[in-house]
Amino acid sequence: MALTVYLLYKLGTWLDNRLGTEPWFMLLGVFLAVATVFRQLIEEFWE
Repeated sequence: MALTVYLLYKLGTWLDNRLGTEPWFMLLGVFLAVATVFRQLIEEFWE
């Protein structure tokens, strides 16, 4: 789960550096990662 957050953070940072849009893609990546991990936790809890 932490790997998901880290990878999307790094992808967002890379896109920001490439496109000059700091910090928007990094924030989007972290938000998507946290939402994905939260969804996975809920699915595991309700099984």
